[in-house]
Amino acid sequence: MISRALQTPAYLVSIALFAICPLFSGTGLNAGECDDLLSETSCLAPESEWAFSARAIFLQRDTPDRSILAINTADNTQFVDSSGFDFDFETGYELDLRRMIGDDCQLQLRFFSIDSLLDSNTTATTNNNLLRFNAAIPVFATSGTGITSSFGSDLYNAEVGIGKSLNDWLHLSVGFRYLELNDSLEMSLTGAAVPATYSAQTRNRLYGAQLGGEALLWQCNKLSVELFGKGGVYGNNAAHDARLGTGAATVTATGSNDETAFIGELGINNSMRLTDCLSFYSGGQLLWIDRVAVGDRQLASTNFFSGSGYDGDGDVFFLGFSFGLKLEY
Repeated sequence: MISRALQTPAYLVSIALFAICPLFSGTGLNAGECDDLLSETSCLAPESEWAFSARAIFLQRDTPDRSILAINTADNTQFVDSSGFDFDFETGYELDLRRMIGDDCQLQLRFFSIDSLLDSNTTATTNNNLLRFNAAIPVFATSGTGITSSFGSDLYNAEVGIGKSLNDWLHLSVGFRYLELNDSLEMSLTGAAVPATYSAQTRNRLYGAQLGGEALLWQCNKLSVELFGKGGVYGNNAAHDARLGTGAATVTATGSNDETAFIGELGINNSMRLTDCLSFYSGGQLLWIDRVAVGDRQLASTNFFSGSGYDGDGDVFFLGFSFGLKLEY
């Protein structure tokens, strides 16, 4: 899954942003006035007490692992595969506020959100064949002309932390993160004599401590490149609700559990100072969330006859890029 994630356009964009940043300098990489790798400029201007940044972020969720959700028992070339959901980039925003405490410490607040990452597909089926939904105990329905399916995801993140500069180029932090990941998956028969719809929703509420770091990699005149990373082990209050409805009846299934999850985040930021107080920022990031309930894994564990079902062993990658402004004063 990692190799597939690294092949996405978001990763390529982040690498391109890192590569072209020096080209905007009036003097170039080999200029004599460029600072060394360990420059004398810290991540925040020493004279600044406050720093606030606002960015537009563009995230893409990776493609789910292959799993046959529904299949025509009379023609096994007609099926719904979870790996057929191919998410595009979705726009969100990120806000970051920092306050210096003393000479080398700072309070950090960060929030970002992405609403409605969504992909939809239509699978053609032969009319009046027997369809099988691959639940823990399979459920059958009479096919129509097709199956329409959609998969959506929402992501919300809030953080608070305390950071300390160890030297002019390295900054470490410890803090608390709260993250929500919500999935919804739906499949509906079209043109069927008896309508049937399957829907599933998952909710993940992750909370816990994390460690982070920022390293100034390069600086030249008004340009700089910074690498950042964060990670931690979190509690996850996760739940799943499923519904299968026909023209005659509707059955439901639910499940939940308290999991131990992991979040890892890695990114790169490019900064171009416009004035003494204002900078333009761009960058790329990779976010990995492990041991969560994801929508595409729930059907196989769902038993509509007992009304139960839950799978919390999923993981998901989000890749993307961002740009915005940073104000220091």
